[in-house]
Amino acid sequence: MVNVNIDKWIREREKKDKVLYEKYGRSLEKKHKGKLAAIGSSGKVILGDSDLDVVEKAIKEFGNGNFGFFKIGYTYTGKWLKATK
Repeated sequence: MVNVNIDKWIREREKKDKVLYEKYGRSLEKKHKGKLAAIGSSGKVILGDSDLDVVEKAIKEFGNGNFGFFKIGYTYTGKWLKATK
């Protein structure tokens, strides 16, 4: 059984991530397709090739859970990530 609070958080995060990508990520598709990106609520973008590197930088910059994680030009990155110190 899925915890209702977790399910609700995931749905809300998904909505926020879609908005972030449309607002700040879509314009990166021509120059950066295939790059990994973390996008903060302010629109600041961290780009890279390593998922772990991008996530670690994003956690330092935005705080854990305060950014969307994307593969530019794709709708799904294919893995859940958890960075720990």
